[in-house]
Amino acid sequence: MKNDDKTKSIYIDHAGIKLHAVDWGGNGPPIVLIHGSRRTSRSWNAVARRIRDNFRVIALDMRAHGKSDSPVTGYTTKQRKVDTEAMIKSIGIGDHYLMAHSLGGASTALYAAANPDKVLGMILIEPVMEGPLHYSRVGILDENLEEVQGRGRRNTWSTLEDLKNRLRTNEMTKVWTEEVLADVLNEETIVHEDGRAEAMWHMNSYNISEMQADEFSLLKLASKMSMPISIMVAGNNKMLSTHIQPFSEKLPDAKLHVYKNLGHAIYMEDPELVADHTKQMFLGIDSGS
Repeated sequence: MKNDDKTKSIYIDHAGIKLHAVDWGGNGPPIVLIHGSRRTSRSWNAVARRIRDNFRVIALDMRAHGKSDSPVTGYTTKQRKVDTEAMIKSIGIGDHYLMAHSLGGASTALYAAANPDKVLGMILIEPVMEGPLHYSRVGILDENLEEVQGRGRRNTWSTLEDLKNRLRTNEMTKVWTEEVLADVLNEETIVHEDGRAEAMWHMNSYNISEMQADEFSLLKLASKMSMPISIMVAGNNKMLSTHIQPFSEKLPDAKLHVYKNLGHAIYMEDPELVADHTKQMFLGIDSGS
């Protein structure tokens, strides 16, 4: 695969599985980027290109995503936290900043709460606040936490063009920038010999029994996250007043930023905004835009 970004792959052996990370190199303090469900380390490409001059950038592939292994089990938020901890320790980057999205924001927050002495600061983008009720809210489980039948999950399309058309018309993905769309098609997708286009996440990540048992609450852990924290959320986030605002208020050092015109994947809709916010928050660099 053509790699104009001159990144390097890092492979980590952890508890019998192989985990992968993308090393962007770069200058300055380390920052670790963690994706959410059905994305990969490469979903951060557009942001990473904009901050590598100021940070040493590492983007992780969580299990069953990107180039990491896809074991049958191990998909609770607490296990993602353990994987994150193992990867960061194995890479050996010292004290670091964190930025994470969605379900990755949940596991990253758990990691930060357990390692406050190592985390210099953290940005959480649209973090998932609790489980297993989250899986009910997004329609994977019903109100009794039983699997919703007939919903279906898809990670393969007949051609790359079919996938491209899907991304251009879906409500959540049609707002991605052209740069981000190209990265998703080129680096988050496998095109097979028969022309099928497969997204680089594995169905094993949809482990229903683990979702049903995925108990965690960021609100309960807020007091343990002593580092400076920025929370970036969409204005239409249904958890804003009930969970995210209270979470922000309980954190020792946090600021909440609400974006009325952006959706769930803020960093894929406006990577320039997220990059500028990262530099301003962690380094005090004002882009002037």
